[in-house]
Amino acid sequence: MFCEKCGAKLKPEDKFCPECGNTVKLDYFMDDNENRAFSEEVDEDTTDTDIFSWDDQSYKVPDNSGNRNNEKRTIKWIVAVSISIAFLFVVAVFLWGVTRQKFMKSQYNVEVQAKKNQALINDENSTDMLTPKAAVEPSSIPVSQPTVEPEEVEIPVFSGEQRAAEIEKATQEDYIFPESSSTYLSQSQLNGLTKEELLYARNEIYARHGRIFIDTNIQAYFNSKSWYTPMYNAEEFDANQEKIFNDYEKKNVELILKEEKAKGYL
Repeated sequence: MFCEKCGAKLKPEDKFCPECGNTVKLDYFMDDNENRAFSEEVDEDTTDTDIFSWDDQSYKVPDNSGNRNNEKRTIKWIVAVSISIAFLFVVAVFLWGVTRQKFMKSQYNVEVQAKKNQALINDENSTDMLTPKAAVEPSSIPVSQPTVEPEEVEIPVFSGEQRAAEIEKATQEDYIFPESSSTYLSQSQLNGLTKEELLYARNEIYARHGRIFIDTNIQAYFNSKSWYTPMYNAEEFDANQEKIFNDYEKKNVELILKEEKAKGYL
């Protein structure tokens, strides 16, 4: 005999299909006489449990626990790989940032040192440039007036130290506060300065390091100074300002800004 639902082969003692669990009808194995005799033997108080006994071995639910375990292991493996990749990416970004920061700092130091060396060379070459001019004999002019011999003018020749001192003096006069990079300014030094003087005093701390200014008036002012050498645009300089300024310069910028705000200039 076969199950009416799934077609699986049945045994005479089967109460349920071992494949799909479908209830096997009693009259499937009985003829009409047997069905009638069985019906008479069953009274009203007889329950289905009394008639049928469930055989646990006759039907088994397919065990899918192995597949679920495989799926869990696969998910754990994917999560672990994703975390590892994210960690490696963060480490790579961090190392790249540190390396780039060191490179920019070393590049800046090299450029500053090169400019200082070039300035020293130029100063040495300029010490012997002033030499006395030879006296020029006036041309003979056939006139009745007497010829006047020109007086020889002695032009002083400066030594290297004297020339350097003159250049240093001229450079110092181009600053509002020449010492703002090496000493702390005081409030009394700011008293009496105009709005423009405070503005230039603050920005000359930036200009000393070669910052290029967006404001055309400020840029024109520092272009007129002999010591100013534009090197870095505003965005690049501001990104590295904390590394470039020393403590004197940081405190002096803060002090001048405070004074400008107190006077309503900002």
